[in-house]
Amino acid sequence: MEIEREHQRWLDHELEHGYIRVRLRLLTTAEGGRRTSIYSGYRAHWGFPPEVHRESHDAPLVLEDALELELGQSATARIHPMWPQGWPEVTPGLRLGMFEGSRLVGTAEVLSQIGPEIAARPPAVGKGKKVTPSSPKSEWVGRLPAGPPIRDELARLVDSDGGRDSAENDYFEAANDPQFVALETAKRRFRAQLRRRLRHLRATARGKPRQ
Repeated sequence: MEIEREHQRWLDHELEHGYIRVRLRLLTTAEGGRRTSIYSGYRAHWGFPPEVHRESHDAPLVLEDALELELGQSATARIHPMWPQGWPEVTPGLRLGMFEGSRLVGTAEVLSQIGPEIAARPPAVGKGKKVTPSSPKSEWVGRLPAGPPIRDELARLVDSDGGRDSAENDYFEAANDPQFVALETAKRRFRAQLRRRLRHLRATARGKPRQ
């Protein structure tokens, strides 16, 4: 049940952030790989050909056709970079190495890079209603966040040690939850819209044209 929840969580995540689709092969123990199979939600470090990119980056994966991949087997998987800004350009045919520490445990070939299927669509707030300069919402809206969530900074922090700090991982994953992102986006948009409306009403009251 936990594996299924983890699988679904990353499927929900990709609606907002997209993913990299790959054909993945899990090495056998005799080839130097793991001793056990992997499941959807498994996290690894991904390496690139040195002429493409010399750093490796942390990312979980989701298996498309199953929840488990046995040693020596291949499957189509979706990689979800924790810090996509740090990744090089990913194109079909690019070969990736899947690592646990310095140990190579799998190989992958990029099939495609898929953008977000849907953007977070916050609900319309106060549609058709007027807000006066003395609106009781003014104090409340002043407490809403003024800037975007610091997801990039959190991602760099998580990525810097290969995602080994569980607390940092939890903070980052919470900040990237689609429902959280949609809510924060709605708050910021509503705050900006209300302030524009109040400026317009004040300007109108002084007989100035709307800007």
